[in-house]
Amino acid sequence: MNKALISISFDYETSANSLFLDKASFLRKKSALFINLFLKNKKDYSSIFGRGYSNRIGTENIIKIFKKYDIHGTWFATGHILITQNRGKNEYRVKHHSSYQAIKKGFIEINEGSWSDHPVFFDDPYSDYHKYPYWYLGDQAHRLRDLGEDIQCHTFSHPYVALEGIENLKIDLEDWQLTAKRNGFEKATIFSFPYLGDCYTRNKITGESGMFRDLTEKNPEVFEILPLSGEHIDILKSAGIELVTRCISQYKDENYLFKGIQRYDKSGMLYIPDINFNMVNFDYEKFKKIIDQAIRLNAIFNIWSHPNNVFKLEEIANFELMVRHLKQEADKGNIMITTLKDILEKYKQTSNQEKN
Repeated sequence: MNKALISISFDYETSANSLFLDKASFLRKKSALFINLFLKNKKDYSSIFGRGYSNRIGTENIIKIFKKYDIHGTWFATGHILITQNRGKNEYRVKHHSSYQAIKKGFIEINEGSWSDHPVFFDDPYSDYHKYPYWYLGDQAHRLRDLGEDIQCHTFSHPYVALEGIENLKIDLEDWQLTAKRNGFEKATIFSFPYLGDCYTRNKITGESGMFRDLTEKNPEVFEILPLSGEHIDILKSAGIELVTRCISQYKDENYLFKGIQRYDKSGMLYIPDINFNMVNFDYEKFKKIIDQAIRLNAIFNIWSHPNNVFKLEEIANFELMVRHLKQEADKGNIMITTLKDILEKYKQTSNQEKN
């Protein structure tokens, strides 16, 4: 590999329960369903623009830009992205709950066995993409596949993996792979952690565990960081996962992005560094410096976002600015823009050649 390898990927998600399971959220969602029913409005009001609705529109914006510059990306899909309907109410087995996502005492708490009243998919309309295009995005995902885009796994139900029960994770990943096969997608070999959740925190005083937060840096004497368990890693491997990303445990120093593909742990699973760019406050000069350094080092990494972050006019313009710069460097022969699937295959080929 004599040039930098850079991929663009997206955490591609549909409508689901928000992080904050309060009465206002519940009423907002129920009001949206009522409005849609009587006014035949197909928009999703589950968040500012609607997670599923804005991801669908953002994806269309990205497709246009990718076509214009003749590049492809990797799309880390949750389960409802892969399906066009759930009229039979049997497209998934884990009705994942989010009790450990409730904020308490300045950090995120988990109470095992004490779930919230509302699972993540509590307002699944059990219909199809014609009536609820923000819940079921299988029609769009099929088009992405036909355009040559790489569809990979972001779990079915978007749990915080390091805190999720082993059996739930096993079923969740099985459902993702089975759903992919049943709907004409390839089996996933690459995985992005929801919430960057490959590690978690524990309060040394109370013993309570929760999502990784910057509070660990502010109060190092109170919080400790704990890695993903070996059981979780075994589940990922048994599901066919070879490469992982969105790993907050790997953001250890300012040079993490340029260290290339590494072994995630002793299990042999691989990790690729990634960096997120906010398309609202896109720092073009910082971006160019990172790409210049990547070229000097022949780096291998992933640039990521959410499709709903390419929704507003400003976001669309900034995303195209980023893509245009990458394409210009690719045309000069300085970098290769490709999918994570292609990067993984190139890495495996190079590793096999070095062994021989």
